[in-house]
Amino acid sequence: MWQVNSTTPTLSNTVTDSDGNTARLTFLVYTTDANGNAWDQVKLTDPNTGKPAPYGVLVSDYVTSGSTAKVTLHDGDLKPNTTYVFRTAAFDGVQWEAGWSAWTKFKTPAAP
Repeated sequence: MWQVNSTTPTLSNTVTDSDGNTARLTFLVYTTDANGNAWDQVKLTDPNTGKPAPYGVLVSDYVTSGSTAKVTLHDGDLKPNTTYVFRTAAFDGVQWEAGWSAWTKFKTPAAP
């Protein structure tokens, strides 16, 4: 499990496109249950507008295959001292990845 240093972490994942196209990633974040499994989707905020992000997810900029796509979460979307999981799905402008990535677990720090 990753320990992040704020409630506004930058989430990232490596983009791999089979034919080498650029692609962007959709980031989906969930709270976890007592066993650490995905429980309830966090409705993320668009950091550019401050309004709810469509479908509650954030989408990275396009990056080249083999590069890292990133999104930074908006202040207030995550609670302190809480465990979350996220996963990603790629889109190269023509087709979506066949499925979602594996879940990645992270925990936010306790409130100051």
